[in-house]
Amino acid sequence: IIIMKKIKIYLYAFVVALTASIFFTTSCSSDSNESNEKNEVNFNSTEKRLSDLSGNDIIGKIDSNGDFVITVSKDSLIAGFEKEFDSEGYKFNDVQIVKVEVDGDPNDVEYLLEADSFDHSVKAAKSITLHSVSFHLTSNLSLDYKIACDGYCQFGCHPAVLKNPAGQKELTCLKCSDGSSCRKTTTYSL
Repeated sequence: IIIMKKIKIYLYAFVVALTASIFFTTSCSSDSNESNEKNEVNFNSTEKRLSDLSGNDIIGKIDSNGDFVITVSKDSLIAGFEKEFDSEGYKFNDVQIVKVEVDGDPNDVEYLLEADSFDHSVKAAKSITLHSVSFHLTSNLSLDYKIACDGYCQFGCHPAVLKNPAGQKELTCLKCSDGSSCRKTTTYSL
C-alpha cells in the first residue's frame, strides 16, 4: 500500500510537471513566433515611403550572402531623389546601396544610397550609415546632403567620397577619365 501511494504521488508529480512544461513551451513558442513575425515585418517592410523615414529607420540590410538589400519601397526612394533634383528634371529608374572607398583607401569605406538614370548619364547619391547589418539614412559625413553627377563618359562622373584639405569626408563627383564634362549638383534638404 505504501508503494502504491508513492507511485501515485510520483505519477501525479510527473503529470503536473509534464503539463507545466508543455504549457510553458507552448506559451514561449507562441510568444517567440509572434516576436519573430513582428521583427520580420518591421525589418523587411516595403510599405514605408521616403517621407515616412527618419535618420534612424532601417532602409536596407546585408543578407546572408553579403549582398546589400533595400528593405523599403524602391519606388519611394526613386521618387525622393527625383523630388530633390526636380529643378534639373532628372528621372531615375533604379536605386541601390553601394560601398565606396574614401580616397581609394580600402580600409576607409562609406556607404551610399545611389540612384541611376535610365540612360546611366546621371547618378545621384546620399551617404548612409551601416550599423551591424542594417543601413540607416543618417550620414557619417560632416555635411549631410545629396549630390547628382551628370555627364556622358565611359569612366568617371559618378558619386565618390573624398577627404577635403581639413580631413573631412565629402560627397563629390569623380571627373570623367576621357576629359568629358561632369556636372555636380548638390541639394541640402532632407
